[in-house]
Amino acid sequence: MDMVENFRINALRVIQTELHVLINLGDHNQRFIEDNGGYRNFELLAAPKHSQTLSKAISEVKSLTQMAETLFGDLNCVHINHAISSLRWWTEGHGQKWSDLKSRSVALRNAIDNELKEYLYYQYPKFKGQKLGSHETDWKLQSPLSQRSRSMQ
Repeated sequence: MDMVENFRINALRVIQTELHVLINLGDHNQRFIEDNGGYRNFELLAAPKHSQTLSKAISEVKSLTQMAETLFGDLNCVHINHAISSLRWWTEGHGQKWSDLKSRSVALRNAIDNELKEYLYYQYPKFKGQKLGSHETDWKLQSPLSQRSRSMQ
């Protein structure tokens, strides 16, 4: 179980790092587009550099959303699931804009941050965990009902 938990922590760090990169990428490229004529500058949008950068971003978003689904799927959290779907939608060729990449990446980052604050995690030492497993037996021996039943015998 330790390895699974460590994997989840590492996967969370990767997701957070990748979201940070996508947010910065979206912001930088949106500013570049705006400074060079906006989305009406078809020459800029058709340039190989723009197409390659967009293709790499789409690939990265697909990979990131798959990893996020794997990591957070068991939480059944509507906010995170919606943010993942929203970010994935950006990859489906609906006239991708860099500002949309940024805002959808921020939405996923915020959903993860806010939702994980609702969960409490603590790893107890093994002997305490084993003690927790024996609580039914301990309570049964100490409960007033079990003491009365012993005194009646």
